[in-house]
Amino acid sequence: MSEYNIKANAKINLSLDIVSKRENGYHNLKMIMHTVNLCDDIILSENSAGEYSLKTNLKYLPNDGRNILYKAYKAFYDEVKIKPQGFSVNLIKRIPVCAGLGGGSSDAAAELLFLNKYHNNPLDIPSLLKVGERVGADVPFCIMGGTCLAEGTGEILTPLPPLPECPIIILKPQNKGLSTKDIFSKVNIGEIKYHPDTDGIIKALNEGDLSGIAKRMYNVLEDYSVPESPDIEEFKQALIMEGAIGSLMSGSGNAVFGLFNDTETAKKALKSLKKLTPLAYLV
Repeated sequence: MSEYNIKANAKINLSLDIVSKRENGYHNLKMIMHTVNLCDDIILSENSAGEYSLKTNLKYLPNDGRNILYKAYKAFYDEVKIKPQGFSVNLIKRIPVCAGLGGGSSDAAAELLFLNKYHNNPLDIPSLLKVGERVGADVPFCIMGGTCLAEGTGEILTPLPPLPECPIIILKPQNKGLSTKDIFSKVNIGEIKYHPDTDGIIKALNEGDLSGIAKRMYNVLEDYSVPESPDIEEFKQALIMEGAIGSLMSGSGNAVFGLFNDTETAKKALKSLKKLTPLAYLV
């Protein structure tokens, strides 16, 4: 029986804007997302029993049908309508959970890409993105990867030029993470006073202007997440004090990140910032 080791990359938001609220309660978003080199490992071993089993290195994560990996597995085989291959799956989490880094979505995306390749690509990319959309809002982006403008609930993707190569430090407070659902439930569209300059960031991406991107980064959810996790603002300021040219909360939080001009400054900053939280990553 063969064993496969796949990587699932985290994402950060260079911007996050809420455009409107749908009748079904979901929000229409406009955001720029970027894949970063912070990964979970997913080890899949074929089993002859034709069953799917899951274990993780975090005791508090569900290992049954509530786990997004199981949902992705089921969604794939429901779509392709072929006999499911059984796998024993070992998920090694390195991306912090409930942090706004797309950890669960990236796991689901990596598994969907793997299953599609394993079965000789029965689904084209648009079809795979549709399956991903049914699994989770950020899954389509995590399938695409790179740098994208994401609209709708996250399913309408426009590839963008990549973020200019730069060191990025990600910080996650040690306290409990934030629930995306809970944060969005607090949003009142009429209360949002400032919106990110998304077009300006896209222009800066096209020009390879890192400082132009950094100074325009903005996330409207910070107004709702910071009261729940004040460390967000503290960590953002700490990143700037340590030399970041811009800092922002990712997704609904409570992870934050900073963009740096050079590796030497970033390495020095990481050493200092680890005093705030051991969940500090240079990517």
